[in-house]
Amino acid sequence: MPYTAQEADTILAAYRRLFPHTADALAAYWDFPRARCWSCLTTDFHNVTSDQVETFHGALQTMDRRGAPADVGDRLRTRSLTCGVGYSLGISPWTDDLLLRTFIERTRRVLIILGHDWYPIVTPAPAYQALSPLERQSLFDEAPYAAAVPDIGRCVDCTVLFINLYPDFRPPGGDVMGALGDYGPWLLGIQAVCQSVARGFELAGIVSWGSHVWEAMKRRSVREWGLDPDWRSLGVMAAAARHRGQHPLMLLMGGQRVRWFPFAHPSFATNFRRADHWEAYQAACRLICRE
Repeated sequence: MPYTAQEADTILAAYRRLFPHTADALAAYWDFPRARCWSCLTTDFHNVTSDQVETFHGALQTMDRRGAPADVGDRLRTRSLTCGVGYSLGISPWTDDLLLRTFIERTRRVLIILGHDWYPIVTPAPAYQALSPLERQSLFDEAPYAAAVPDIGRCVDCTVLFINLYPDFRPPGGDVMGALGDYGPWLLGIQAVCQSVARGFELAGIVSWGSHVWEAMKRRSVREWGLDPDWRSLGVMAAAARHRGQHPLMLLMGGQRVRWFPFAHPSFATNFRRADHWEAYQAACRLICRE
């Protein structure tokens, strides 16, 4: 069921509260000027209008979605550029849904869940194509991910902000998994996200998912964010075993001390749901939610 006009406005208002200013580093990270080829997942939520979103939604309903992934991907990109709207109301469809569920007037704290990337804008099989930002998409509809979202129902002052380190679509027809080259620009974007959120809210911490994010984050963390070099040699499973969800790593990002809990990716159940790892994950969630 699509978002109602009121729900879409509520989501946009949440983004604007979390990020009252999106110039410079944030605009570059999310590429609001659309300089990168597949940076049409995000939307400039400060400047988009309800009419633009509705027009985009309507244009997608009548678009021909048949053909090779490259051809459909080009059509999807062209629609986005023409309408000035991306394939989410802000950062990603899962982010939209989580903010609608968790961001309220009483929100004072923000938990960042840091994933790796979204999908290709079109995949051949199993078939995925980017949908209108008004089409409700939730990680709670994906079994591996639903169990990995902390139950914040008992800590109503905290919202969940889902972000992927890599903010764009993958190219049409491309691989759905795997590393994505130089993460340097995206790590600067994550730093800008943390700095922006921390200006208006308490940053409850970062829970990161997967080895690609861990490997990219720990390199910059050792060099620039104050992480003890002793962590450099550890894989993500060993790191999770060491902090056990109770002793977060501490990063110094732009003058802010940020708690960081690295974990395996929920889609790999053999790692994520392994007894010791799952116990550490639950401990981190309890700590963040102040149970």
